[in-house]
Amino acid sequence: MSLITDFSNMDLVTQEMNWYGSDDNRLLYLWKDKSNNWSAVLGVELNGKQVTIHQLILAPQAMSLSNSDAIFSELQELFPKHTLVPSFSLKNVFNHWKGLNQ
Repeated sequence: MSLITDFSNMDLVTQEMNWYGSDDNRLLYLWKDKSNNWSAVLGVELNGKQVTIHQLILAPQAMSLSNSDAIFSELQELFPKHTLVPSFSLKNVFNHWKGLNQ
C-alpha cells in the first residue's frame, strides 16, 4: 500500500495520469469502502490473461489489510479468468490476500 502525502510535485502526478491514459490496457479504478466513501485508487494494466497491479493508494482512514483484501477480491471478481500479479511494492499486502484465498 502506498499513500501520497505530498502533492507539491504535480508534474509527477500528471506524468502518472498520462501514463495510464496513453494505453487502453491501463486502467484506474476508484474504490468505495463499506461506508460508501471513496477510499482508494487502484492502477492496473491488462497483459493477456494477467492483470498487473501497479498502484494501490488508500486514503489514510482506509489503510488496512482488510480493505486491501477487499480491493483485491473485487478486482479478481472483475477479471475472474485472469491472474492477478502485484508490483514488487505490493507483494506483501497481496500475499496476505492470496493466503486468505487459497
